[in-house]
Amino acid sequence: MLIRLFRSAGATGHVFFLKNGRIADKGLAYSGFIGPKTTVAVVPTTAQVLNFAIDAQTKDKQNVVVQGSLTATLTPSTAVSKFDFTVNAKDGGYSSQWNQVLHARVIERVLRAVLDKVKNLDVEEATRSQKEVEDAVTTALGNNAFEGDGITINSCSIPKIEPGDEDVENAIGATERQAMLTDADKALHDRRLKAAANERAVKEYEAGTKLELEKKQGILLVEQALNKEKEANADAKATEIRLAPLENVEAGKLLGAAIMDAAKTGRLGSLAITSEFLAAVGQK
Repeated sequence: MLIRLFRSAGATGHVFFLKNGRIADKGLAYSGFIGPKTTVAVVPTTAQVLNFAIDAQTKDKQNVVVQGSLTATLTPSTAVSKFDFTVNAKDGGYSSQWNQVLHARVIERVLRAVLDKVKNLDVEEATRSQKEVEDAVTTALGNNAFEGDGITINSCSIPKIEPGDEDVENAIGATERQAMLTDADKALHDRRLKAAANERAVKEYEAGTKLELEKKQGILLVEQALNKEKEANADAKATEIRLAPLENVEAGKLLGAAIMDAAKTGRLGSLAITSEFLAAVGQK
């Protein structure tokens, strides 16, 4: 086997050479020549996403499916001796399914944690307990659960827990929908009551305002009537005062004086001298 150039580790692959039972650490993104009878192993340093879907049974004997994922990182110096990261020196492709072996080792412990938690919940509780199940898995794995394998668990996410039976799922959905409709009906009822109360308050305010206006108008009319009465009394008194000096004057003299005043001012037109006129002028 001839010496060949290896440059397939990529920017995130940690390279090791294995020969005669010894491991030589070549570091991150190594690129160089490989001697004969040398095996190359490349440990990825990027986070590994481990998806899972676990069938579990609730305390009321219903099946649920817990779907989630873990993120894990590898410690290259430890993991290289626990999993087969051997690559083909020509193209850098892995010779084994190391990721499946790693996945199975981790999920085995996740499985136990999920089953232990879900069995204490009824089916409806389980579908709403994603965070509780996440916490149970995180606690079961701990900080150093896979330290000996060179695996560090960074996070656990369980976004969905669904009933395994469609009828059960529909029944739970119907209960939730009914609760939502009840809440919606209550909110609508409350809004209508509030609107009715507001409408009553507006009507009462308008009625009060109208009554107050009518009272003010009534007071104004009374005051106007009193003012007119006062004006009439004043006019009558003034007339009485003006006519008082003429009280003892003979009627004929008053008529004659009036005719003479009209003639002086030019307001007198034609005047017919009749016996009735003369009788009136001579009236005492």
